[in-house]
Amino acid sequence: MLDGMLAFPTALLAWSAATTVAAAPVTTTDFVRQAMEQERAISRCTAWVESQHAMEFDGSGKVKPGRELFVVRRFLGLPPAQKTEIVSARRSGQDVAEEMRREQKFTSETQKFRPPFHPDSRPLYMFFRVDGPANEPMRLSFHPTYAHRNDPGLFEGIALFDRASGRLLEWTASLVKPPTLVTKVEVHAKYEARVGLLDTRSEVNVAVEGGLLFYKRRGRMDFRYSDYSCPESMPPPEPAVAEPRGVPPAPDSGPRADRGS
Repeated sequence: MLDGMLAFPTALLAWSAATTVAAAPVTTTDFVRQAMEQERAISRCTAWVESQHAMEFDGSGKVKPGRELFVVRRFLGLPPAQKTEIVSARRSGQDVAEEMRREQKFTSETQKFRPPFHPDSRPLYMFFRVDGPANEPMRLSFHPTYAHRNDPGLFEGIALFDRASGRLLEWTASLVKPPTLVTKVEVHAKYEARVGLLDTRSEVNVAVEGGLLFYKRRGRMDFRYSDYSCPESMPPPEPAVAEPRGVPPAPDSGPRADRGS
């Protein structure tokens, strides 16, 4: 019975040690490995909500008339069977949700690029530690390897990490080879949404510049994330405690202390 009662604290202690002390980062490789494990866990989240705010600006920095869009998408399941629902959509105050559903505009812009710390990105990037004060987050720079320097969809930038735990806090980067007619793409991602024991993406900001000759365009897309459901965000389940077999022991019938009348 005592062994069963001690099973869960022992399992929890082992899990805690595995996720904290054993994972304490030391080298650049340690930080990169933990960031990729963090991204791997995020990729296994089975539900979340994304709120998008997209804008195109004029030369003075004001939003162009008719060029502002709010979209809320709900994601359910894992690829390739993942389902995306357009919860709501408004363009410059007008409801366009049904229009976007008819046009099958379910894909988010953030799904069109892969984060530099995605596990599948490891062979594509080089990572270097950047010197900084010990009381500030650890900084790593990342760049495409020489063999992949001209590949589309790759970034170069800076990532910040918690020095003690190795958690990826945020990264800021520019697309090395922007698409045709786009001159600049900057992405800033933050991981401030705490889901149980997992730090997931809380927001992604994308700034885009482009154009042709004298016709210039500049826009921005802001994404916020909420309502996550992530199977890897919680500690191991409590082990089942076996019920004692046989007849329970009889209560002690020995002498009791006299408490007085």
